[in-house]
Amino acid sequence: MLDFLYSKNFNKEDNIVNVKILGIKFKYTPKGTNNKIYIEENGVKKEIKKIKGLNIKIRGNNNTVVIGKPYKFENSRIHIMGNNNKIIIEATQYYIKNCFIVMNCRQQLSNRTVHIKKNCSMEEAEIQCFPNNASLTIGEDFMGSFNLKIYTGDGHQINDKTTGEILNSNSSVEIGDHVWVGHDVSIGKNVKIPSNSIIGFNSVVTKKFEEEYTAIAGNPAKIIKHNIVWDRNMNF
Repeated sequence: MLDFLYSKNFNKEDNIVNVKILGIKFKYTPKGTNNKIYIEENGVKKEIKKIKGLNIKIRGNNNTVVIGKPYKFENSRIHIMGNNNKIIIEATQYYIKNCFIVMNCRQQLSNRTVHIKKNCSMEEAEIQCFPNNASLTIGEDFMGSFNLKIYTGDGHQINDKTTGEILNSNSSVEIGDHVWVGHDVSIGKNVKIPSNSIIGFNSVVTKKFEEEYTAIAGNPAKIIKHNIVWDRNMNF
């Protein structure tokens, strides 16, 4: 009778606990071991538990979050599920608000990296980092507007119908230094945005760009203007 009311078993390989309560099956991932959250200042790391304005949830093993000081978070979240994943957000003088960085909460994935370099600002962003071994790099002095979405992968596997070959396995996003991204922009897998670029609002970026000092816009995005520079200040 007690087994019917509550039972639990642990799948060690997938790091998943299977629970049955009143005959209903549930699955969840335990918090795991060796997960670390650090504050880094002047090259020195200090392990901590909480960061003001940033909610961090980790399930799995050997995951690391490193936050540079000073930091300015407001209503932001980091969720990690899996093993050997790493998120680095370097020090910034600007606010990171209403942002959600998630390393796939549907299944166990490993060896993913998100690196946001110093003096980044974001008003509202959703960053999804998958599949295994995926990476996202955002360069220094990045400025992101509202409703920015960045996906390093598709979230589901795509195969060639005849050969079975996986067609969407390679996934990364690279954004250079001093890039301004307007509101309602979507950035997909295997995208490169060069330094000193502007991405116009409502754009959908799906490929690599190499030329700096350009304005990029549209769906799909393309270069619409060359030889431009931008400034955080508005002097007119």
